[in-house]
Amino acid sequence: MDGMFTLFPKLPTELRLKIWRSALPLFPRILEAKPHKPWSNTTERPRSPKWSITPTTTTPLLSISQEPRNELKKYYTTPFSPYNVFPAQGSPLDFRLVARGRPYVEPYPEINALYFNYRFDTLFLDITDLCYLWPRIYTFSEIIGSVFGDAYPEAQRELRCLAGSEDFWDTIVLQKNEFEEMVLEKFVNMEENIMVFEQGILDRDDKLVRFEDVAESEWHGEERLYFDQFPRIEGVLVKNCKGIVKKQLGGL
Repeated sequence: MDGMFTLFPKLPTELRLKIWRSALPLFPRILEAKPHKPWSNTTERPRSPKWSITPTTTTPLLSISQEPRNELKKYYTTPFSPYNVFPAQGSPLDFRLVARGRPYVEPYPEINALYFNYRFDTLFLDITDLCYLWPRIYTFSEIIGSVFGDAYPEAQRELRCLAGSEDFWDTIVLQKNEFEEMVLEKFVNMEENIMVFEQGILDRDDKLVRFEDVAESEWHGEERLYFDQFPRIEGVLVKNCKGIVKKQLGGL
Protein backbone atom coordinates (compact mmCIF):
# COMPACT_ATOMS: atom_id res chain seq x y z
CA MET A 1 0.00 0.00 0.00
CA ASP A 2 1.45 3.34 -0.98
CA GLY A 3 -0.96 5.36 1.19
CA MET A 4 -2.77 6.94 -1.75
CA PHE A 5 -6.56 7.25 -1.73
CA THR A 6 -7.23 6.26 -5.32
CA LEU A 7 -11.02 6.45 -5.04
CA PHE A 8 -11.12 10.22 -4.50
CA PRO A 9 -12.02 11.00 -8.16
CA LYS A 10 -15.03 8.68 -7.86
CA LEU A 11 -16.55 10.54 -4.90
CA PRO A 12 -19.60 12.72 -5.60
CA THR A 13 -18.61 16.14 -6.88
CA GLU A 14 -20.08 18.05 -3.92
CA LEU A 15 -18.18 15.86 -1.46
CA ARG A 16 -14.93 16.41 -3.34
CA LEU A 17 -15.48 20.16 -3.31
CA LYS A 18 -16.23 20.07 0.41
CA ILE A 19 -12.94 18.25 1.00
CA TRP A 20 -11.07 20.81 -1.07
CA ARG A 21 -12.60 23.64 0.96
CA SER A 22 -11.74 21.94 4.24
CA ALA A 23 -8.08 21.84 3.15
CA LEU A 24 -7.76 25.63 3.03
CA PRO A 25 -6.66 26.03 6.71
CA LEU A 26 -3.93 23.43 6.14
CA PHE A 27 -1.97 25.71 3.80
CA PRO A 28 -1.48 29.09 5.51
CA ARG A 29 1.19 31.30 4.04
CA ILE A 30 3.19 34.36 5.02
CA LEU A 31 3.58 37.07 2.40
CA GLU A 32 6.72 38.99 3.31
CA ALA A 33 6.83 42.58 2.08
CA LYS A 34 10.15 44.42 2.02
CA PRO A 35 11.12 47.83 0.63
CA HIS A 36 11.52 47.42 -3.11
CA LYS A 37 14.94 47.92 -4.66
CA PRO A 38 16.17 50.40 -5.70
CA TRP A 39 15.25 51.61 -2.24
CA SER A 40 13.62 54.96 -1.73
CA ASN A 41 15.95 57.87 -2.30
CA THR A 42 17.06 59.15 1.10
CA THR A 43 17.19 62.75 -0.15
CA GLU A 44 13.50 63.02 -0.96
CA ARG A 45 10.30 61.43 0.21
CA PRO A 46 8.55 59.29 -2.42
CA ARG A 47 4.81 59.76 -2.58
CA SER A 48 4.21 56.11 -1.61
CA PRO A 49 6.48 53.35 -0.31
CA LYS A 50 7.33 50.66 -2.85
CA TRP A 51 7.40 46.97 -1.92
CA SER A 52 8.64 43.58 -3.06
CA ILE A 53 6.48 40.71 -1.79
CA THR A 54 7.70 37.14 -1.40
CA PRO A 55 5.28 34.36 -0.33
CA THR A 56 6.67 31.60 1.87
CA THR A 57 5.22 29.16 -0.64
CA THR A 58 3.05 29.07 -3.71
CA THR A 59 -0.69 28.40 -3.48
CA PRO A 60 -0.53 24.58 -3.73
CA LEU A 61 -4.29 24.04 -3.71
CA LEU A 62 -4.56 26.14 -6.85
CA SER A 63 -1.91 24.07 -8.62
CA ILE A 64 -3.22 20.53 -8.20
CA SER A 65 -5.82 20.39 -10.93
CA GLN A 66 -8.56 22.43 -12.55
CA GLU A 67 -11.27 21.30 -10.12
CA PRO A 68 -9.74 22.63 -6.87
CA ARG A 69 -8.50 25.71 -8.69
CA ASN A 70 -11.98 26.57 -9.93
CA GLU A 71 -13.50 25.95 -6.50
CA LEU A 72 -10.89 27.58 -4.27
CA LYS A 73 -9.76 30.54 -6.32
CA LYS A 74 -12.78 32.47 -5.06
CA TYR A 75 -11.30 32.27 -1.54
CA TYR A 76 -8.21 34.15 -2.66
CA THR A 77 -7.89 37.72 -3.77
CA THR A 78 -5.23 39.91 -5.40
CA PRO A 79 -5.52 43.00 -3.19
CA PHE A 80 -2.06 44.52 -3.55
CA SER A 81 -1.47 47.84 -5.24
CA PRO A 82 -0.17 47.38 -8.81
CA TYR A 83 1.55 50.76 -8.50
CA ASN A 84 3.44 50.12 -5.25
CA VAL A 85 3.93 46.35 -5.00
CA PHE A 86 6.10 44.10 -7.16
CA PRO A 87 6.46 40.31 -6.96
CA ALA A 88 9.97 39.62 -5.70
CA GLN A 89 10.66 37.36 -8.68
CA GLY A 90 10.25 40.27 -11.05
CA SER A 91 12.88 42.88 -11.80
CA PRO A 92 10.97 45.97 -12.89
CA LEU A 93 13.17 48.88 -13.82
CA ASP A 94 11.46 52.22 -14.05
CA PHE A 95 7.74 52.64 -14.59
CA ARG A 96 7.76 56.40 -15.05
CA LEU A 97 6.52 57.05 -18.57
CA VAL A 98 5.50 60.26 -20.25
CA ALA A 99 1.88 61.07 -20.96
CA ARG A 100 0.93 64.48 -22.28
CA GLY A 101 4.31 65.80 -21.27
CA ARG A 102 4.04 64.68 -17.63
CA PRO A 103 5.47 61.55 -15.97
CA TYR A 104 3.13 58.90 -14.63
CA VAL A 105 3.56 55.44 -13.15
CA GLU A 106 2.49 52.37 -15.10
CA PRO A 107 1.01 49.51 -13.02
CA TYR A 108 2.97 46.28 -12.82
CA PRO A 109 0.72 43.58 -14.36
CA GLU A 110 2.32 40.54 -12.68
CA ILE A 111 0.97 41.72 -9.32
CA ASN A 112 -2.17 39.76 -10.21
CA ALA A 113 -0.19 36.57 -9.56
CA LEU A 114 0.14 37.44 -5.85
CA TYR A 115 -2.82 35.63 -4.32
CA PHE A 116 -3.82 36.32 -0.72
CA ASN A 117 -6.32 34.63 1.58
CA TYR A 118 -7.45 37.13 4.21
CA ARG A 119 -8.57 34.41 6.59
CA PHE A 120 -5.55 32.11 6.66
CA ASP A 121 -2.58 34.08 5.25
CA THR A 122 -0.40 36.56 7.14
CA LEU A 123 0.94 39.83 5.78
CA PHE A 124 4.43 40.58 7.14
CA LEU A 125 5.82 44.10 6.66
CA ASP A 126 9.58 44.04 7.25
CA ILE A 127 11.18 47.49 6.96
CA THR A 128 14.38 46.59 8.81
CA ASP A 129 16.43 47.45 5.72
CA LEU A 130 15.19 51.05 5.94
CA CYS A 131 14.75 51.32 9.70
CA TYR A 132 16.76 54.55 9.68
CA LEU A 133 14.30 56.25 7.34
CA TRP A 134 10.78 54.94 6.92
CA PRO A 135 9.43 55.15 10.50
CA ARG A 136 10.39 58.83 10.45
CA ILE A 137 8.70 59.84 7.22
CA TYR A 138 5.72 57.48 6.93
CA THR A 139 2.88 56.79 9.32
CA PHE A 140 1.39 53.36 9.98
CA SER A 141 -1.58 54.12 7.75
CA GLU A 142 0.64 55.38 4.90
CA ILE A 143 2.79 52.26 5.02
CA ILE A 144 0.01 49.70 5.10
CA GLY A 145 -2.17 51.77 2.79
CA SER A 146 0.56 51.76 0.15
CA VAL A 147 0.53 47.95 0.11
CA PHE A 148 -3.20 47.67 -0.60
CA GLY A 149 -3.90 50.82 -2.58
CA ASP A 150 -7.54 50.88 -3.66
CA ALA A 151 -8.18 47.64 -1.72
CA TYR A 152 -7.30 49.30 1.60
CA PRO A 153 -10.97 49.52 2.78
CA GLU A 154 -11.34 45.82 1.93
CA ALA A 155 -8.21 45.02 3.95
CA GLN A 156 -9.60 46.93 6.92
CA ARG A 157 -12.67 44.70 6.81
CA GLU A 158 -11.00 41.37 6.09
CA LEU A 159 -7.36 41.23 7.26
CA ARG A 160 -6.99 38.80 10.16
CA CYS A 161 -3.26 38.59 10.87
CA LEU A 162 -0.70 41.37 10.52
CA ALA A 163 2.99 40.89 11.31
CA GLY A 164 5.69 43.50 11.30
CA SER A 165 9.32 44.11 12.18
CA GLU A 166 9.89 46.24 15.26
CA ASP A 167 10.63 49.16 12.93
CA PHE A 168 7.19 48.82 11.35
CA TRP A 169 5.47 48.89 14.72
CA ASP A 170 7.65 51.89 15.64
CA THR A 171 5.22 54.00 13.65
CA ILE A 172 2.70 53.44 16.45
CA VAL A 173 4.60 52.26 19.51
CA LEU A 174 7.44 54.76 19.79
CA GLN A 175 5.71 57.68 18.12
CA LYS A 176 2.80 57.17 20.55
CA ASN A 177 0.47 58.28 17.81
CA GLU A 178 -3.09 57.92 19.09
CA PHE A 179 -4.55 58.55 15.65
CA GLU A 180 -2.56 55.65 14.22
CA GLU A 181 -3.76 53.42 17.07
CA MET A 182 -7.28 54.30 15.97
CA VAL A 183 -6.32 53.27 12.43
CA LEU A 184 -5.29 49.86 13.75
CA GLU A 185 -8.64 49.55 15.51
CA LYS A 186 -10.43 49.98 12.18
CA PHE A 187 -9.22 46.53 11.10
CA VAL A 188 -12.42 45.10 12.50
CA ASN A 189 -11.67 41.40 11.92
CA MET A 190 -8.06 41.48 13.11
CA GLU A 191 -7.19 38.46 15.26
CA GLU A 192 -3.39 38.58 15.60
CA ASN A 193 -0.67 41.22 15.67
CA ILE A 194 2.80 39.71 15.48
CA MET A 195 6.04 41.44 16.47
CA VAL A 196 9.01 39.95 14.60
CA PHE A 197 12.50 40.63 15.91
CA GLU A 198 15.95 40.13 14.40
CA GLN A 199 14.58 39.92 10.88
CA GLY A 200 15.57 41.72 7.73
CA ILE A 201 18.96 43.13 6.88
CA LEU A 202 21.08 40.29 8.33
CA ASP A 203 18.95 37.69 6.54
CA ARG A 204 18.32 39.61 3.35
CA ASP A 205 19.28 36.70 1.09
CA ASP A 206 17.40 34.07 3.08
CA LYS A 207 13.85 32.93 2.44
CA LEU A 208 11.32 33.13 5.25
CA VAL A 209 9.69 29.77 5.98
CA ARG A 210 7.52 30.37 9.04
CA PHE A 211 7.20 32.22 12.34
CA GLU A 212 8.07 30.64 15.66
CA ASP A 213 6.79 31.91 19.01
CA VAL A 214 9.49 33.30 21.29
CA ALA A 215 9.13 32.10 24.88
CA GLU A 216 8.97 34.92 27.41
CA SER A 217 12.08 33.55 29.10
CA GLU A 218 14.01 34.25 25.85
CA TRP A 219 12.96 37.88 25.53
CA HIS A 220 15.58 40.62 25.60
CA GLY A 221 15.01 43.99 27.23
CA GLU A 222 13.98 45.64 23.97
CA GLU A 223 11.41 42.96 23.26
CA ARG A 224 9.90 43.38 26.74
CA LEU A 225 9.69 47.14 26.17
CA TYR A 226 7.87 46.65 22.88
CA PHE A 227 5.47 44.12 24.33
CA ASP A 228 4.63 46.35 27.29
CA GLN A 229 4.06 49.41 25.10
CA PHE A 230 2.28 47.66 22.26
CA PRO A 231 -1.22 49.06 21.61
CA ARG A 232 -3.75 46.54 22.84
CA ILE A 233 -6.89 46.16 20.75
CA GLU A 234 -9.73 44.25 22.35
CA GLY A 235 -9.92 40.71 20.99
CA VAL A 236 -6.58 40.89 19.14
CA LEU A 237 -3.83 38.51 20.26
CA VAL A 238 -0.34 40.04 20.42
CA LYS A 239 2.48 37.57 19.73
CA ASN A 240 6.26 37.85 19.88
CA CYS A 241 7.86 35.73 17.15
CA LYS A 242 11.08 35.14 15.30
CA GLY A 243 11.40 34.31 11.64
CA ILE A 244 12.64 30.88 10.62
CA VAL A 245 14.51 31.07 7.31
CA LYS A 246 16.31 28.76 4.95
CA LYS A 247 19.50 29.65 3.16
CA GLN A 248 19.27 30.52 -0.49
CA LEU A 249 21.73 29.01 -2.95
CA GLY A 250 22.77 32.06 -4.85
CA GLY A 251 23.60 31.59 -8.51
CA LEU A 252 22.09 28.10 -8.77
